[in-house]
Amino acid sequence: MTIALFHSKINADTARSIGATMEKQGLRVIYIDTSAGNSSTDDTSVQVILPPESTHVLFFYASDEVSRRYYHFYSGFCLGRGLRFLLLDTEGAMDKNDPFIHLATVLTADTFESFMISEKIRFNEEEKIRRAKERLLERGISCFPESFLSVVVSGDIESARLFLEAGFSPELRDARGVAALSLAVRSQHPELVRLLAASGAGINDLSADRGYSPIMDAVLKGNEEICRILLEAGAEVNLASKDGQTALIIAAGRGDEILSRLLYGYGADPEIKDHLGMSASGYANLFKNEKLLALFNTPRS
Repeated sequence: MTIALFHSKINADTARSIGATMEKQGLRVIYIDTSAGNSSTDDTSVQVILPPESTHVLFFYASDEVSRRYYHFYSGFCLGRGLRFLLLDTEGAMDKNDPFIHLATVLTADTFESFMISEKIRFNEEEKIRRAKERLLERGISCFPESFLSVVVSGDIESARLFLEAGFSPELRDARGVAALSLAVRSQHPELVRLLAASGAGINDLSADRGYSPIMDAVLKGNEEICRILLEAGAEVNLASKDGQTALIIAAGRGDEILSRLLYGYGADPEIKDHLGMSASGYANLFKNEKLLALFNTPRS
């Protein structure tokens, strides 16, 4: 974050003091004296002396004609360049009827420091987003939601991380209503599942197509590693699908002893019934799975 600080000879000392405060905050400050080479009030020219690396322009408000001329010019110039234009009035002398005032963020001695702290946070976040989008484009990946979901399905974790850094929601869904986390689970990419879960993806959100939560999809795939990741992230084991099935019912229906034991250890209830009236215990009994029946009758520790 680089601040081009415009001041006149009149407020040069104050400008240096304010600049030192910003530099302590880790900001780069470039000092520009508007009175240099423009001492005559008859000279109505304005020198375009804004350094190209400037991200913000800070003007000390002054009532002299030269300062006002520069202030009026740069307020419009910054608007056209998309730069943040800040106007600091330390003396309370600003003309409230100034037609250019609406182009600036007006600060006072009381509000300046707190504003710059919050502005640095905002700017750094925007820079992070901008850089992430640039890196995606360098990889030949367009910055659209569909592209994010595509890299999730393909297992491209580095590109997925860039999409998240670029501000894309980890809860994005595809046209079928399947969230990114469920897509990562179905595509069996454990590290992507871990990344999305850690980034705030809805760990218990049901997909719109089959009505499954991510843990149900993981059980259906028989993927123990992903199941463990989701359980450690807080997946609800007794959540029911649109058909009333829990993850344990799916595991028992598949005869999957390993995942049934894992889910049971996390508190899964083998007596919850689905819309057909069958429970995990019921399926274990139907298929005469003695190991599962023994498991479901084992007292929890």
